[in-house]
Amino acid sequence: MNPTRNVVWQVSEGSRLLWKSWDDEYVVFDDGSGYTHVLDLVAGEVLKVLEEAPADPSQLTRRVASRLDLTPDPELVGRVQETIRKFHEVGLVEPTLS
Repeated sequence: MNPTRNVVWQVSEGSRLLWKSWDDEYVVFDDGSGYTHVLDLVAGEVLKVLEEAPADPSQLTRRVASRLDLTPDPELVGRVQETIRKFHEVGLVEPTLS
């Protein structure tokens, strides 16, 4: 599934995330799957935002940009979309049923 603008994403049902952070890096243990993920600052913020509330890629990019004091430019849009794709592949996020 491609992270298109009209899809709303959320943390996968059954996931319980446990967080540790060091500087600009996060280690996240997904108690639901038993997997541990090492995330950079942007990927960590994407997951944190989705843990707070479902969002479409555009909303997600704006929220991440705001939290990190970044401009929601095309580069950030691409990073957020790629992060969603990777998170979906490993089962961290899923599209909502709306």
